[in-house]
Amino acid sequence: MNTKNPTLELSPNEAWVFADFLFRLQQEKDFQIVHEAEREVISYLLGSLITQVPELISEGLASEDRDRLLQKARDIVASGEEYGGWTIYSDFPLALTMLKEKLITLYEHMLMAMPVSETIVPFCIQWGNLFPIAEKEGLMFIGKATNGWVTTSRDVNVLFGESDERIFNRDDQMNWVTEGIDKDNGYNPKRSAFWRLVKSVTAEVSEISHDLAFDFEKNWPSTIAWSNLYKVSAPKGNPSQKLKEAQLRYCQQILLAEINALSPKCVIFLTSGWEPAFLKFLNGGKPPQTVATKQWGKNYQTQKFIINDIIYISSSHPQGKPNGAHCEAICELIVS
Repeated sequence: MNTKNPTLELSPNEAWVFADFLFRLQQEKDFQIVHEAEREVISYLLGSLITQVPELISEGLASEDRDRLLQKARDIVASGEEYGGWTIYSDFPLALTMLKEKLITLYEHMLMAMPVSETIVPFCIQWGNLFPIAEKEGLMFIGKATNGWVTTSRDVNVLFGESDERIFNRDDQMNWVTEGIDKDNGYNPKRSAFWRLVKSVTAEVSEISHDLAFDFEKNWPSTIAWSNLYKVSAPKGNPSQKLKEAQLRYCQQILLAEINALSPKCVIFLTSGWEPAFLKFLNGGKPPQTVATKQWGKNYQTQKFIINDIIYISSSHPQGKPNGAHCEAICELIVS
């Protein structure tokens, strides 16, 4: 990660004028589309305005207004933007920079709670480079846990650093799904029921999949995000009950942070009943109300929930189940 903030400072009066401008813009319909040109200017000014927060507070900006402003900053400051010669955020959207900082703290506490005598494998969310920046867009798929991963390190400086052992923002971010067999463990995602279903759902629901200029077969993983309920697993197989219990409360907070940062349109749990505790946490401590249910296959069912305007789909892990019927049930619930 290589971020650089602009050093231009705004006077309190200039900051107030911009804050008013931003708040009015965000109320307008289709902000991301209608005001695409203004986003460049907003990104530039926001980088400066964020550095002025203490001064703004001293001038009387209420904390809730400050929080609204910073939240909007997370939503619209994009990577690689330049304006007036200033580089705003050269490699990373601000929302993902802030996610990294939050995850480092959560992972540090979580890993300290793991049994010292066990070899563990930590995992972190992945997103493709074409995952939508716009709010409430894109598909995020959730599995149970990984069956092995890239490192057994417990050091957050390694896990969130720059080496090949890092788990955050890796060089092969989602591309590995279409690149074939992992030579280290023989895993072939092309033969995985999980990835077969994820691809099928993406093909049906994702808008970019219908773009004739887009090479879907090669690049479809770059359009989605993928995470797991449990971030720490054993080198082989799912985490034990002991390991799940030790990390549950941290994993709940991590999942919430991931969703807040990426702001997907839909979160799809392919977790066969492992997800209720997570859905309850995401819904403020109360089980969410089922909006719709689809029956499919041999007595399988898929459910739909709405939490904070995001669609949540709860379904089975696809191993050993009919892909077509499963995909159809998920897609019907998403678009209904």
